[in-house]
Amino acid sequence: MSTTSLDFDVIRSDLVAFMKNQPGFTDYNFEGSNLSILINLLAFNAHKHGIIANTLTNETALGLAQQRNSVVRIAQSLGYIPHGAQPAEVTTIVCAANPSLVTPSITIPAETVFTAGEYNFYNPDPIVLTLNLNETFYKSEPVILREGSKKTFNTEFNNDPIILYERNIDMRSMSVTINGNAVPRLSNILTKPTDTIPTVYYLLEEHDDKYYKLWIYKISNGEVLTYTDNVEISYYTTVGTEANGLGQTNQMVFDSIVYSGLTCQPILEITDGTITGYAQGGTNYESLDTIKMSIRYGANSAVEPYVESTVSPVTNRMVTATDYQTVLKRLATFGIQDITAYGGESLSPVVYGTVFIAVKPSASSQLSVEQIAELRNYCLQYAIAGVVPVFENLVYLNLLPTIRFAFTNGTGVPNSATISTNLKNDFVNFINEDKFNSIKNLNTFVLQCLNRYSYIKTMTVTTDLYVESNTFSVSAGNVTSESGLAGLYTFDFFENVIVTGSVNSSTFVWNGVSGCRLNDSNGILRVVQGDGTVLETNMGTVNYTTGQIVVGTDGQLFIPDSVDGEILKIIVTPNDGTQISNQRNSLLNIETTDVVTAGVVL
Repeated sequence: MSTTSLDFDVIRSDLVAFMKNQPGFTDYNFEGSNLSILINLLAFNAHKHGIIANTLTNETALGLAQQRNSVVRIAQSLGYIPHGAQPAEVTTIVCAANPSLVTPSITIPAETVFTAGEYNFYNPDPIVLTLNLNETFYKSEPVILREGSKKTFNTEFNNDPIILYERNIDMRSMSVTINGNAVPRLSNILTKPTDTIPTVYYLLEEHDDKYYKLWIYKISNGEVLTYTDNVEISYYTTVGTEANGLGQTNQMVFDSIVYSGLTCQPILEITDGTITGYAQGGTNYESLDTIKMSIRYGANSAVEPYVESTVSPVTNRMVTATDYQTVLKRLATFGIQDITAYGGESLSPVVYGTVFIAVKPSASSQLSVEQIAELRNYCLQYAIAGVVPVFENLVYLNLLPTIRFAFTNGTGVPNSATISTNLKNDFVNFINEDKFNSIKNLNTFVLQCLNRYSYIKTMTVTTDLYVESNTFSVSAGNVTSESGLAGLYTFDFFENVIVTGSVNSSTFVWNGVSGCRLNDSNGILRVVQGDGTVLETNMGTVNYTTGQIVVGTDGQLFIPDSVDGEILKIIVTPNDGTQISNQRNSLLNIETTDVVTAGVVL
């Protein structure tokens, strides 16, 4: 027998069903017999081992792992070193009044301790104080003080890792020296240096229970050599988020120090009367979720603990949709203006094993055959085995927005035409920030404008959409498609978005009558002329659920005499004029000339 369930009752039922199919147990009463005990034991054993196997399998996958040591192990195998707590920093100006020494400047060395109550801070870099013109006090430029307490110890490295029993180490403050010589940090053992002269490096990794372990490597030509020696290790520990906000209400939160006979006082930076240099930026230990996100987005904490890179330096792996977008845009030898990837459970019905990719090249409207071949080759190299990349042609969705506003006239207030131009440009920039993923709530744009232009008192934005058919070609008065199937055309909009009865089109000539349009009558397209007279009662369908519009039917092909402008525009009104969500391979397009504005003076 076989069972795929982890549930005890289901496994037991499968066992009973299996036994009942055996010739000697056809009419056997399993519930009232001693054999029931044995079946319970077998079911429990299968249940327990199934749970264990499932848990162990989950702990080997980044997205499913729940134990920290499992996630850390996967991260480190990919070259990512999770960081511990990170220190808060303050921006301060150090002053020294009534100098006893009249020299042009004095320098406070790096790693001088400054105290603020129970917290210790230090300067990562030397602080230079310059004497003012009247020779009455010294003053520095704005400098950074970082929270932390220094720890230093000596030990022997003998080819075993050195365990650092500190949970809150500031990784970027780590310093390793051997015989007085500084040892550089190795980002990860996956990318060994190729120095021809043997060079010593150190590697920091997370150990059990959020401690760290430190390895010393001697590497030559990418080969690791055995190495033993005495090592001095220094680092700063931090209180993380605990110091955030220090000095927010007290500019003189730091105690003064005496250096070179001068009383030096750090004063927190002030901007426009507000203390802006207070302690901030401290974080606690990196959580499992942030470790997983850092790996997906390619951060390498060993080299840049506080800055995420766009792609992992170890592998250009493609796992999530974001991976495909980031990696392909980075590797492509041609410019990519926009890119989106989707598949799996984001589709209805669900499609597994396939990733759909749509790309807007910088220099053209669609990908060329050569460009698709290049991107497909990258997918084959770096994507998960078995996932098939499918490159889709872009569908350009065009916006027809209308902006209405009312403003108060007065000194320094632009005229209505200037305000209209500004709003048009603002709207285009707002849409262009993210053409592929989602058009933000248009109320956000309205609020931005009301805050930016105090003289605008009320404002509304509504927008229609249209798709241009790129399959029409007009020749000798006939309209055909590039696919060779004349008279049947499909236009894809958004799911559950089209307002019932809102579909119409640009104008065309039908049986000698000019100025005709397509018109939506509760899901049935008709051909109507300018005065509303219906010329054709069934010229296609509108599916409001899927957003698909089909022009032409088997019994009535759509073959007009000509199309005005040689491009047919299918225009719809969205259900909610304040929000439009872009989908899949559709790319939003808008030109300033498409924006209609109407302004009135209050």
